[in-house]
Amino acid sequence: MIEAQQIPTNDGIVLGGRLFSPSEVPKAGIIINSAMAVKQSYYRDFACFLARNGYLVLTYDYRGIGKSAIESQRDKRLTLRAWGREIWRQ
Repeated sequence: MIEAQQIPTNDGIVLGGRLFSPSEVPKAGIIINSAMAVKQSYYRDFACFLARNGYLVLTYDYRGIGKSAIESQRDKRLTLRAWGREIWRQ
């Protein structure tokens, strides 16, 4: 089973996630941390595979990516350095 999740942060941002549940009691829980700027949906097949094999799996989008985006980032011209500074400012 796949369930949409909303993960609140301490500063009020809500991250979008998905919880992949096995059909039996989970062997363990796994959190998949995406590669930088990669949406959680990229890991869907892998998360489904793990759930079919008895693991509870959480995927999520980092702040500003995919289901965690507040606004479109398409026209933003940010460097990696500027992106890092923005995160530390919050």
